[in-house]
Amino acid sequence: MIIGYIRIIFPLTLVYLCLTANLHAANVTAGLLLSTFITWLIKPPPYMAAPLTAPLAIVTTLAYLAKLIIDTLRCDLAVSKLLLSRRMPIAPGIIAIRSVPPGRQPGAVISALAAHAITLTPGELVLEIADDGTLYTHTLNAPTTATDGPADQAARLASYDRIFPPIATASAPASASHSQGPTP
Repeated sequence: MIIGYIRIIFPLTLVYLCLTANLHAANVTAGLLLSTFITWLIKPPPYMAAPLTAPLAIVTTLAYLAKLIIDTLRCDLAVSKLLLSRRMPIAPGIIAIRSVPPGRQPGAVISALAAHAITLTPGELVLEIADDGTLYTHTLNAPTTATDGPADQAARLASYDRIFPPIATASAPASASHSQGPTP
């Protein structure tokens, strides 16, 4: 039960510290107390942690963030080039990108993270997330996004699976409690 709380308390504290940009001891303590209170309010379910998943999750998170920053910068340059060209060669459109592979239930966290990653990149904006996990995305270059989008989403999903490994709750086996649901 304590591990379930720690998995939420420390990330919340890090977000608090990033938002306040203040690393004084009193502020760190306030962040820990606030995060503990929020965690107590949401009462995460008890679970059994899979051994040796934390280091892989941390490394994958760092790699994912680096790729997200690089993709954002790459798209910044591409959109700037489009806007500065005289012809403005855009092919806008709305495309559908699945947030999970067919046969898997979409998890709210995974769909939100995928939508966030897509929306962060300039030139693309998620307009709607359907119940089946489809992300309806407006893009400035629909043909390119239609061909590259599914591969990019598959890479994101592989990262999410390593960042959020299946967790066994006290009442369910690991495969049934994964954040994206069971595979048939």
